[in-house]
Amino acid sequence: MLSHGQRWQSMSPEERDKARRGLRRFEHMSPEQREQARALFGQMRNMPPAQRDALRERWSQMTPEQRKDWVRDNPPPAKPR
Repeated sequence: MLSHGQRWQSMSPEERDKARRGLRRFEHMSPEQREQARALFGQMRNMPPAQRDALRERWSQMTPEQRKDWVRDNPPPAKPR
């Protein structure tokens, strides 16, 4: 928790605003959309930018059923407790 606070303090006002907007967007998602977002973030966080862009492009072209299959095959990381 301390590291999160330190990271927040080191952010610029623009970065903080972007983080707040992302949190509000996440709070208004359905449980299924949240699971998809967690799965995508878990996969993208260690990818190089070009691979992230390719996955975003592929994701935007998937049908809802294909997205469900992708999330099933690439589950989100376990939630911290």
